[in-house]
Amino acid sequence: MRRSLGLFATAALLLTGCQVESGGMNHGQVFAFGTSTIDVKPGQTFSLHQKLAVVPGSDDWQVVDPRPDPAVLGVVGTDRIKPAGGQVGDGGEVYLVFKAAAKGTTEVVLENCLSCTGALKQTYHSHNTYRVVVG
Repeated sequence: MRRSLGLFATAALLLTGCQVESGGMNHGQVFAFGTSTIDVKPGQTFSLHQKLAVVPGSDDWQVVDPRPDPAVLGVVGTDRIKPAGGQVGDGGEVYLVFKAAAKGTTEVVLENCLSCTGALKQTYHSHNTYRVVVG
């Protein structure tokens, strides 16, 4: 029973993702946000990393629809690391963490916006697509 609950909790985590703001997640192999194609192995944890500037909405990166194929890739969560003392313009770092499930190819679509509606979306909005090959 305990093992079944552990497997269920792991599966739920991979399907829904989680938020951690302390910098305590395993980032696995780290890729920069500018990487267009990511090659990983089944079972491998990896993350997309971005240094953040202090501007409204710069830390609101999230996986959006169409979501990655869950048979190929699981979304583990978002790890936001706030700077301890920081310097001017230093908004910290963000790691979007994933776990490769099985061989295949899928896409990850990320979006960042302060308020995903109206004029603010047009002013503070970024959109990136990544091809993930699990082989």
